[in-house]
Amino acid sequence: MRYLVLVPLLSLLLLLVPTAPAAGGLGVFGSWWDGDLLDQGFGGGVKMEVPVIPTPLFGIEGRASYLAFSEGGETVGAIPLEAVGYVDFNLFYAGAGIGWYVFNKNIEDRVGVLGLAGAKLSLAGFGVFGEVLYRVIDSQPFDGFGANVGVTLGL
Repeated sequence: MRYLVLVPLLSLLLLLVPTAPAAGGLGVFGSWWDGDLLDQGFGGGVKMEVPVIPTPLFGIEGRASYLAFSEGGETVGAIPLEAVGYVDFNLFYAGAGIGWYVFNKNIEDRVGVLGLAGAKLSLAGFGVFGEVLYRVIDSQPFDGFGANVGVTLGL
């Protein structure tokens, strides 16, 4: 009788245990950022994911992207270089990170932090993902929400 309860419970627990590719993955994405001072920016980027061994529950990733903002008839470019730690729950994930934000024109480079939450679907090493994030840059005018949508390839 115990086994009738124990086996379904263990099966349910195994379904909840996160999985990740053993060697991480590469991704490309389209990006949107709505900063306080600047108009909406659009662009794209790349990322590299690496699960933290011995468990795939936690991981780290590096990201680099380029976004173009239209401001007063001029285009301002931003290059976010970010490192993110995340918790992976199979379909959903959440994380926080730090970034170095390089701007063109006469805007100084800045340091900031970000938080994100997203969802991903993977099959046979190929996946799609979507996430929302919020960046807090060391000066208020650049704080804002963003979103990324892209594809990943597990290595």
